[in-house]
Amino acid sequence: MSDTSRYPYCTVCALHFLGADGKRRVGTGTLIGRRTILTAGHNVYVPELRRFNSDFQVLVGLNFSAQPFTVSQIHAIDADPAWKARRDQLDRSHDLGVILLQDQVADLSTNQPLEAAMGFNNYSDADLINERVDIAGYPADASQLPPNAGPEWQPGTSMWRSFSQVPANGLDASFLSYVADTQGGQSGSPVFRYFRGATAADDRSILVGVHTHYAPALKMNRATRINPEVRALLIQWLGVVG
Repeated sequence: MSDTSRYPYCTVCALHFLGADGKRRVGTGTLIGRRTILTAGHNVYVPELRRFNSDFQVLVGLNFSAQPFTVSQIHAIDADPAWKARRDQLDRSHDLGVILLQDQVADLSTNQPLEAAMGFNNYSDADLINERVDIAGYPADASQLPPNAGPEWQPGTSMWRSFSQVPANGLDASFLSYVADTQGGQSGSPVFRYFRGATAADDRSILVGVHTHYAPALKMNRATRINPEVRALLIQWLGVVG
């Protein structure tokens, strides 16, 4: 992405953190409120170890070394209770996490609060099948780097976007699947529908899923779908800090 400060990309953030296994990791998140960042559950909590990841750095709209927004300290992190209680490693449902900030994200150049956030909704199958969905996030795969890359070209610092349609076999109650390209580091990326308005100010992006993994049986990438249960959880998280 050439301009990550414009909507909706200003709501997408790189997550750099220390995994519960002691390894440094990269993920992606989305501002769904002024201080609420939605991501994949495995970015914040590892059920197998019964431990949270730590030492999070949240970089909203990161563009290589450029950081257009300032982010306050983290107030709290959490995951879907069903994800934290998971016992079966093959169960990828409820893979949702949240990062709550102490203060609102601000524009670095003006110090004004960032008012943008990505909306979310639970659409019916009929509203999603054969419709285009976009995904934006921060790949950690070094294969994304160009030859002779300088120090500003680091995995997990460049936002990439892709899109595809949702096939008829790409939906069930818990998941949304698509063939849009992803790489490691894009877990937690928003999967969203883009609606163009009469002017740029009228454009809307509505989150329909949170990218979590690749499903070999389907040969497609997969997101935790925003269904009524998930929508209720997100509203609950928003109610904590907004």
